[in-house]
Formats: sequence, structure tokens, C-alpha cells
Amino acid sequence: MKMKWLFLMFYVGITTNVLAQDIYVPGKIAEGKSAAYHCVANGIFLRLYNVNNSDTTWTMVYKNGESASVYEPEALPLFKQEELIEIFCSELTAEELDKIRGKYGYFLGLMIVCDSEGNAEEINFWFRNNDPILLAFSPDRFYGLEQRLKEVLKVRFSTTDRTIESIKYVEAIGYKDID
Repeated sequence: MKMKWLFLMFYVGITTNVLAQDIYVPGKIAEGKSAAYHCVANGIFLRLYNVNNSDTTWTMVYKNGESASVYEPEALPLFKQEELIEIFCSELTAEELDKIRGKYGYFLGLMIVCDSEGNAEEINFWFRNNDPILLAFSPDRFYGLEQRLKEVLKVRFSTTDRTIESIKYVEAIGYKDID
């Protein structure tokens, strides 16, 4: 009987330890069936980059090769914030929504890299390193969210914007804005 009890305790301990492991560990790659994301720590935030993304920096460059580090895009968004919130919420379960609804100080940040037509080509995610929901999101769930967001993240460039090689901009979905 003692042996069975000891085995059961050992099994529960190992199982609990394996299930409690973090999916996103800074410096590591979290792999799913559809995508893999590289995780980087940045203060109290984690940033996730799809390993297939070719442009993971925040720096923009003019087409002549000069740095455009102080340039702010003048592009006009062709989407509404409500669309981003709706897409994000549709990826969550009812329980997850209840945990984050109206929560201040938490958000899903998006760093978007556009193609020459203003369509989202790559999306990098960032969120707090203690986020109750996103830390448990699988890489496949992030990939599904990434694909759905790319469908609506479109901008209209200004003439000046067209001198930049890859326009980058930031959007955020604040949990406080979720009804």
C-alpha cells in the first residue's frame, strides 16, 4: 500500500510540475503545430515574434538605406479599434473573457509591419509577463489570432510614408476596453 501511495504522489508531483511549466520562456522558442514564436523579455513585458518573420526590429529604414528612427508614419488606419477587440474576444473562451473584462493595466500589444500596399505582413505580440490569459495561449492560438488580425489591419499610406521600406506601427487592445 505504501508503494502505491508513494507512486501516486510521485506521479502527481511530476504531472503537476510538467503542466505548470511556462509556455513562453524568454530566449526560448515555443512551438505549436502551425507556428513557433520566439519569446523575448523586455522589462515587465514579453514580446513574441513568429520565427518566420523576417523583420523583428522596431527600426524603420528609408528605401535609400538610411535609418528612419525618428519617423512617425502618417498612414490612415482602414480599420476600427472595435474590430480588433472583436477579433481578440472571439479567440477567448467565456471564462477567459470573464477574467480580463475591464481589467486595467493589461493589454495585447501589436507591432505591425506593412507591405508596400499597407497590408499587415507581420505581427509581433507583446503583453505583461504576468498576464493571466496570454501566458497560457498556445502558439497555435496566437497564430490563429495573427491570421485573423492580418485580414483587417490595413492602412492608407501618405506620400511621405511611401519613402519608407517597411512601415511599422503599434496598436493595442486594452482589456479595460472589453465589455
